[in-house]
Order: sequence, then structure tokens, then C-alpha cells
Amino acid sequence: MKKELQKEIDQGTLGDYLRQARTDLDLDISDIAAITRISLRVLHAMETDDHASLPPAGFSRGFYSIYAKHLGLPVTEILHRFDSEVIKKTPKKQRIKTGRQGKDTETFAAKPSRTLRTVVGVSLVLIVVIAALASLYFSWNPATFISEKIQNLQESTKSENGIPETAIHPGTAEEDTHILGPRYVVTVEFFEDTVIAVSVDNARLEEDVYTKGSIRNWYSKSSIFLKFKDDSQLAIKINGEPLQLPPPSNGEILISLPARSIE
Repeated sequence: MKKELQKEIDQGTLGDYLRQARTDLDLDISDIAAITRISLRVLHAMETDDHASLPPAGFSRGFYSIYAKHLGLPVTEILHRFDSEVIKKTPKKQRIKTGRQGKDTETFAAKPSRTLRTVVGVSLVLIVVIAALASLYFSWNPATFISEKIQNLQESTKSENGIPETAIHPGTAEEDTHILGPRYVVTVEFFEDTVIAVSVDNARLEEDVYTKGSIRNWYSKSSIFLKFKDDSQLAIKINGEPLQLPPPSNGEILISLPARSIE
């Protein structure tokens, strides 16, 4: 039996024998690449006897050993054929020692994945260290920052629900006895940078610029007046209800609650 197997191995080249053994098992070369983790380029070189495209002899010897094991071929005979057919035809400068490097070839094939994990791990550690140093340098505390953002969000939610600023931040006890809640809550959402003039409770008309995406609330006990250009991109709610803008007057839109005039 051994003589018949040796005779079969000796027929044709080593690459021909490997390719024939693979096709007899109805395996595609890509299946071998997935199982052994040997690249397709190296497998093609092994099956076509393209010795110039093979890695150094020590690694190649390990690949032939892995390939033979997965095809159920006698590893000793395959390596003997490799030594006589490939090693002798390979220039000395392409050869390396086969000791431990030949035994670790299977580990060598899997090395890139571990290297990638190492690089990712080191990168994450560096990011954490840089973030910590930046926090110390700029006296920035992530926990305080998050706490402030949550507090601002809660206050913004209360304002949008019609709760006046005086209810969120109450004044003295004497003031609180007179606060029965605003008569008007005016909410304006700005879709572009907008100049708007506002008078609350007959106070002096004050003009200010509000940026795109901002939302502003005004609270009034008795009256409120707003003035802005008729082409301004904004939306207004009165006590939570959308307000249909009145017709413009001289290129401006005037809103008065209750109806009154401002000199």
C-alpha cells in the first residue's frame, strides 16, 4: 500500500498531486483557504508549482504540511517531495532555517488578526489617556458637564410646557404671594437668524437678534408686543397654541396681546 501511495505521489509534480487530491475531495481552493487560513495566492503557487511566488522555504514547508493534513495526505512523504523538488531549486538567499519558524507556520498564518486586535487595543488606551490629560489641562469634568446638560434639558422642558421662569426659580416669599402665573406664554422658534423687538407688560421695547434653531419663551402677566420683518422665518405659539401670523404692515408684522398700540 505504501509503495502504491509513493508511486502515486511520484507521478507528476507535487503541485499536480495536491490539486488532484483536492478535486478528488470535491473541495474548492477557496474552501482550503478558509479552513487553513493560507492565502489564495500561496495556494495557487503551491498547486501550479510556482516556486518563485512562494514565501521563504521555512514558511512554505509549514504550509505544505498544513495542506497535506487537511487533505488527509501523508505529511512525511509530502515534505520529502517538497525538500527534493522545491528546496533544491530555490536560491539559497530565499531559504531560511526551518526549526521553530517551520513549526510556528500555522501560528504565523493567524498572526495578522492578533496584530489588528493589538493595534485597536493600544489605540483605545491612547484615546483614554489623551482624554484624561485634556480634562486635567482644561479643568473639565465630564460628570459635571453631563449633569449641567441634564439640568438645562429639564429646565427647557419645563419652559416649553408653559411653566414660567418665576416658578422654576422662585423669588422671595412676598413675591410668590402675588404670582398667580402668566396670562400669556409666547414661544418663538427661529428657523433663521432673526431680529425681533419685544415689549412685556408695557416695558420698553427691546430689540435683539436670535440665532437659527433657537427657541425663546416670554412670560407676561398683562400684555406683550412683538415686532419683526414680514419675511422672517419663525413660528409662534401663544399659551401652547400655534399662532397664525397677521398681515404685514409696512414690511413688518406686529403682534399685540391684548390689542394695543406702541408709540
